[in-house]
Amino acid sequence: MESITIQDVGPIFEHTLPIEPGVTVLMGGNEAGKSTSIACVAALAGRDVPLAIRDGAKQGMIRGLGTTLIVGAKKKTRSGEFDAEAVEEKIDLAGLVEPGLKDAAAATRKRIRALLSLTGQALTIADFKTILPEGRADQELLAGDTDDDPVEMAGKIKRRMEAKAREWEAKAKDLETQLLAKAQQYMGLDVTGEHDGDKLQQKLIDAVSESEKLKAEADAAKADAEARASAGAWIHNEKELVDRVERVRGQMESAAETVAATDRRLADIAAQIEKLKDEEKQLTDHRLGHQKRFDEAAESLKQAEEDAARLRLAREQLSKPTIAPPSDDDLAAAAEAVDQARKSIENAAIIRRAIEAKAEHTALMAKYKKAVDEGLIFRSAADSTDAVLSNAVACETLKVVEGELIYVEGNRKEPFARLSAGRRYQVAICEIAKAVAAGKKRIALLPLSQEAWDGLEHATRDKIHKAAVEHGIAIVTGQIRDAGGPLTSTLYKANGQ
Repeated sequence: MESITIQDVGPIFEHTLPIEPGVTVLMGGNEAGKSTSIACVAALAGRDVPLAIRDGAKQGMIRGLGTTLIVGAKKKTRSGEFDAEAVEEKIDLAGLVEPGLKDAAAATRKRIRALLSLTGQALTIADFKTILPEGRADQELLAGDTDDDPVEMAGKIKRRMEAKAREWEAKAKDLETQLLAKAQQYMGLDVTGEHDGDKLQQKLIDAVSESEKLKAEADAAKADAEARASAGAWIHNEKELVDRVERVRGQMESAAETVAATDRRLADIAAQIEKLKDEEKQLTDHRLGHQKRFDEAAESLKQAEEDAARLRLAREQLSKPTIAPPSDDDLAAAAEAVDQARKSIENAAIIRRAIEAKAEHTALMAKYKKAVDEGLIFRSAADSTDAVLSNAVACETLKVVEGELIYVEGNRKEPFARLSAGRRYQVAICEIAKAVAAGKKRIALLPLSQEAWDGLEHATRDKIHKAAVEHGIAIVTGQIRDAGGPLTSTLYKANGQ
């Protein structure tokens, strides 16, 4: 069994405490030297702690485990090689159990740093390359993320991955909205119909031309029928027209003869004008009347000649072959063809827009799938940063989940910070024991404050002692003795021992 001897340090004149696997408990009244002894053990293990010489002594001394530490008034002198594992060099136990920080995130970072110091893991940017697919890490994990603090590094990387995941997820959501809009433009439409605009336009032109042709034939037939009816009427009144023309001609000849006779008579009596004023007036009036009848006869002759011309045209019209009008069914079919041609053009435009929308939908779908995949990649990468930290922490019962240190035991999962102080000490010491068990020297030494030990329940003390014995850790701590008394040190006795 190893031991550590303390002489002339603080209130201690001389005290030897056993060092063996398990918990060695220093007991005594106030100012007996319990805290000083624990500090001496820490100093012997390499921790820089303040120590005072006992009043009246020239120097103090701490000796054990192959090392001697001389405590002077101004400095400490070390000799020999420390022949034990100094656990305090590996981990800040208080930083793991009670970080002393109000901010929960800062406390978690301190706890994780304490565990990383225990495992000796020095995380670098390369450790995080596995969270992204091959070939992507160098693009996304920038050298600027490199940080002396692995927890900060992991946090920065996680935040970047989450930000990128949100960017891709937002893009995927926007593309999803666009996809729905595009799908509505062609879903339910038959896009296999004829949609060539030029061909359908030509069909419309042909249909309109045929329709106009039939309408023209119908109009021609109607005009022909009307002309024939008019010609028939003129033919029916042919004799009357001929008689009227002859009668008018006779009237014109008679009027012409009368006018001629009147002119001769006027010539004869021209010399008698002055004498025959009254007769001249009568004859003039008579002439004007006959002239009026002549003009009327001329007008009638002109009308008769026009009617005769119409008669000739009527004869010519009746001599032509009859124009057969298109049937109502043909006209209706032609109108229907024009209407169908217009509808086909309109439907073709709809089909073309649907085909374009479908092509755009396909392109958007590829972008949407890429955005979803990228979002999943970066979301998974963000979640995997915790796994990188957990692997570095390398604890069976402590894992990093969503940036928080979680205690895991079977199906039980609980934030480490929510455990009781005693439970946290138990978990921490057990994990320390497992970490230092492999490759350690003959024994591992861990000073534990009296305040920490006093706060533990008996069942928890039993578990800590058992773990220390099992893994070869010598824990040195203190416990107040109600009755006071001198400083003593004994190996802890668990229940049932």
